[in-house]
Amino acid sequence: NNNNNNNNNNRRKSKKIQSIASLLSLEMDLHSRNYAYVIGSDDSGGAGCIAGPVVVASCCVLHPVPLFRALLSESLLDDKEPLLPQQQQQSLSLSTEEIQILKQTNDSKLLTPLQRREIYNVLMTHPKLFAITTSRRSPRQIDEMDVLTATKEAFAESIEKLVLRWDLPRGEVYGVVDGKVAPKVFAYSPNENNVHVESECGTDEKFDATKINDGGDDWNDNSIDRIKRDGNNNNQRFPVRPYINGDANVFTVALSSIIAKVTRDDLMKHEFHVKYPEYGFDVHLGYGTRDHVERVHRLGSLEGVHRMTFKQVKGR
Repeated sequence: NNNNNNNNNNRRKSKKIQSIASLLSLEMDLHSRNYAYVIGSDDSGGAGCIAGPVVVASCCVLHPVPLFRALLSESLLDDKEPLLPQQQQQSLSLSTEEIQILKQTNDSKLLTPLQRREIYNVLMTHPKLFAITTSRRSPRQIDEMDVLTATKEAFAESIEKLVLRWDLPRGEVYGVVDGKVAPKVFAYSPNENNVHVESECGTDEKFDATKINDGGDDWNDNSIDRIKRDGNNNNQRFPVRPYINGDANVFTVALSSIIAKVTRDDLMKHEFHVKYPEYGFDVHLGYGTRDHVERVHRLGSLEGVHRMTFKQVKGR
């Protein structure tokens, strides 16, 4: 446990906490160039994990002007001088306390669990202000295609779902993803009239741990909420750029890093740990720590939970 805490502390020290003004600068520039909807995306549970899914979150601030001005101001907006038409002004239904919580936004790895939870709760409480989606890829899918491909696919799906659910105008959308490579969204250039979603699910869709060993796919968003693509309409396309350390430099990417981590941590603590308490998922969260690897060697790996192609797990 001490080793895990030390590693986390080292990661926190290796990145500099950015000011809220710095985090907002890229998005404010994009808004000035008529990109009204900036989607930030990040993942949790990538190559460093040997168990559990990879979770990708995407987030878009639907009414950025009043929110950004409030975040950059010492006080909330003056109701006597609305910054936007009344209908949009009302969208900023945040309390002074919630604004202060959002001012703490940074790369999720630089925040305490309490800070992440508080920010997460604010985001989830205001769906008219924050558009949010998550996508997952299971350990089986990671084993089948490799973790990088699975993660890239989840990135694309999460961004696509957000654009479709909120029916965002493609010409005003700009995506920023954490990392070195951007996913190809709407790779098959779907016809907007022929795209449909099999079933709607919220970002807090509860994961059923009892189904992880049945060989089915129903515990990942890919099957719950799969976009069917038909037709050939390039108007679906919009720019998506990678940004190395985007979670520490871009506001909505930082928000997505928090959403992805809290979502995945909750799965590991409240689903996997409850079902398999002897593996300590509430402590190591599926990461390949010494304690986790020792438990796998002693107890054996769990089909459908551990990533069977990873070297710490293979053959166990």
